[in-house]
Amino acid sequence: MLQLRDARTDEVTPVAGARAGALRVHACAIELRSLLVADLVRRAATLSHDLFVRVTASGVHRDAAALNIHPAEVVDGVPDADVRIGCTTGTGLLVEAGAVSFDVGAGDPLAVRLALLDVDYRKPVDLDDGVLAAARVTLSRWRGLVAEWARSPGAPMDVEIARRISAAFDNDLDTSLALQALFELESADSAPPGTKFETFAYADRLFGLDLARDIR
Repeated sequence: MLQLRDARTDEVTPVAGARAGALRVHACAIELRSLLVADLVRRAATLSHDLFVRVTASGVHRDAAALNIHPAEVVDGVPDADVRIGCTTGTGLLVEAGAVSFDVGAGDPLAVRLALLDVDYRKPVDLDDGVLAAARVTLSRWRGLVAEWARSPGAPMDVEIARRISAAFDNDLDTSLALQALFELESADSAPPGTKFETFAYADRLFGLDLARDIR
């Protein structure tokens, strides 16, 4: 079950929709972190729990598309929602997202997304040049490996790694822990390349890092 920390109680709380099979998510703050959290909730609820998710927002952030954040439906006012991100009032579960400062600048903007995934979404963060450089290195290496593994014989996905990743997302979007599972699989000598490819491809539906981009 997907759970998020409710800002009013500071307790990790199960996410429940007012209607069965559906979830409404609204981002009040037009900030990149709030929109990213909404995107991650949408991905986890859709992929792991087969829910229909409607994401709304009070506006558009200019860098959202570059960071693979699925466009939210822009609405006036504060609509009914089951999860509210960056909101101070309203019904439903209230989620706080920490402030973030960065400069997309040159290079792959998805390195910013990767760097943010490695930090608790509630904590303020300053993505300096060193952090973004390290994220770019990891992203480039993973894309190269995924392209290489794609040429190997097919093999089943690593079910345990996939379960750990989904469970980390369900546990208050612990994306840093989910990333650690991918790092472990990357260096696992016992896992065949085909298994690594299938698992990374599955995980990227949650992470949104375009890991298969370099497959030819």
